[in-house]
Amino acid sequence: MSNAGALAGATKTRKRRSRHPHHSHDGFSRTPVVQFARVTGRPEMARLQLLLTNLDEKALKFKVKIKQGCTVTALPSGVGKLDGRSSTRVLLIWRRPVDADDWSKVKPATLLVVGEYGDDDNPESKRRVVQRMNVSQEKECDLGNPPEERFYFGGVPTPEKDAEVTAAARPTSATLSPEVETSPLATAVTAVEPNQPLVKPAKEVPPVPTSATVIDQPRLLQQNTIIIMATSICVLLICILLSTRISSVK
Repeated sequence: MSNAGALAGATKTRKRRSRHPHHSHDGFSRTPVVQFARVTGRPEMARLQLLLTNLDEKALKFKVKIKQGCTVTALPSGVGKLDGRSSTRVLLIWRRPVDADDWSKVKPATLLVVGEYGDDDNPESKRRVVQRMNVSQEKECDLGNPPEERFYFGGVPTPEKDAEVTAAARPTSATLSPEVETSPLATAVTAVEPNQPLVKPAKEVPPVPTSATVIDQPRLLQQNTIIIMATSICVLLICILLSTRISSVK
């Protein structure tokens, strides 16, 4: 199960301690180090996928940055926009320096995730999470199935909201496009997938009133009578025409 960092705003006047283990008052994550997994058959490459979720109704802009100047790229962009109650995925690809023959010799880096709701006058509208990151010595993954870390904007995720996030479609090798990469990053990751809206329950269809399904019996009888009369008239006219033609022939 992945570690989740909550980018939730805390009020100025009253600071309330969240029950969520990965939520902090000042916007900084207290979670353990996030770990990339080495790609099977490609020991010089490691991958990690971020699932960014906006729990607020308002849209926000997000930015993913990598400090310490390590060689990290992203797919498709680390800068983007999240609509209200939606999510997106960012794939991070970390390449081992050429002068290091093992990941244990690579220094940990720092992952910074920033979310802005666009209100420059309100300092609480800009939140961020800072986490140390390294490459696991035990974990390996396929190109299309990297480990996932979740980050929440706009509030502490409740079990219901977290269930909605879990219901979002997981990426496949087709959606990750493993062979397409952007330029290396020093301070900012440059890559974001299109927004993935959260799964919302279908609207309940109101029941059809019973009166709408009941047929008006008197009206039905009247319609049947009219049809019978019209049919009788047509038959009578046909008989008259036939009789007239027979008489003329004689």
